[in-house]
Amino acid sequence: MSDEMLKTAIVLDTNFIIEHIKDLYKILEKLSENFDVYVTEISINERISQKYLKLKSKYEKIESFRKEYDAYAIIKLKKTFEDRFDAEKKYTIKGYEEQFNDKIIRFNPSHNLLKDVMDRVYKKIPPFLNTDNASDKGFKDTLLWMSMMDFFKSIDENVNVIFISNDKGFINYAETLQMEFLTITGKKIDIRKNNYYKDLLGETIEVIKVEDIHDKELSVSEKAELRERISTVIYNICNVLQYDGYGDEYWEMAFETNTYFDNKKVKNAFENMEDIIADHILESDISASTIWGFDFMIKDYYKISIEYVEAAIELYKTIKSKYNEYMTPFLNAACEIINRNYREIVESNDDDLPF
Repeated sequence: MSDEMLKTAIVLDTNFIIEHIKDLYKILEKLSENFDVYVTEISINERISQKYLKLKSKYEKIESFRKEYDAYAIIKLKKTFEDRFDAEKKYTIKGYEEQFNDKIIRFNPSHNLLKDVMDRVYKKIPPFLNTDNASDKGFKDTLLWMSMMDFFKSIDENVNVIFISNDKGFINYAETLQMEFLTITGKKIDIRKNNYYKDLLGETIEVIKVEDIHDKELSVSEKAELRERISTVIYNICNVLQYDGYGDEYWEMAFETNTYFDNKKVKNAFENMEDIIADHILESDISASTIWGFDFMIKDYYKISIEYVEAAIELYKTIKSKYNEYMTPFLNAACEIINRNYREIVESNDDDLPF
């Protein structure tokens, strides 16, 4: 049977769900027209863990405020932390079950599981990062990966699998993981970044991206280094690094924008960014609305390290002075990254969504 005739199963990682939290229903509805869309039980538990930490932080702030101002006000909780989290957990599980039905990849631990996982830890087998400073991060990703292989191995029907994730443990070792998946399950898997869903839906917008920036006088390695620098620096002023209950890293949007950024907006922001930094020079981090200067179109969630903003200014000055003929491709590339934080205005908020 040719690949074109095979069914295609799409598995969404947790970071995809977080990135598209507001329009997830719409995306799933469109994808489900042509694909079988799955989520893993590991991802559901990870979201529950993240919600637990977020809710715990809120209650800790309430308690801190109550202690500081107990002489002036009495604060009564509508619900205890335990009751609120229990309700949130049930709501989250129910939401996933209603949305994905039988397309949840369950995690079935075997008596050899811990031995298998620890073996991968010691040998730094992907998705554990095989770098000197990677520590043992990747435990959750390994459980997710093993549950995916176990699930698709058990399916008699032959399918092509697409796993969508921005996690470096998967993206950086895609070829190695694809070989393992084929060996274990007998099925092919394609590992793609989160934005790939637009290609699947035929919604890819033709813009000049980071990969299109080039200079004939630059070597291949220099071009690659510049692309990576642009991608990393712009991403770092749009997102913040968080840690889940497993100690694994994940990224969350630092802000949402209700209007698309264009080249003019981005260029104006960069031109004024140095003055903004000067006004906040003694602060360790600042809000995205302050950085970009568009309060009316930005909803702040987390502050951004001043060091990341300084790196962005330095990057812009480098492009302007050394590669000015490529300023337009640079601005297009920056817009493409920034506009991942665009969200259509909706009536509900995060607390109303099960995901």
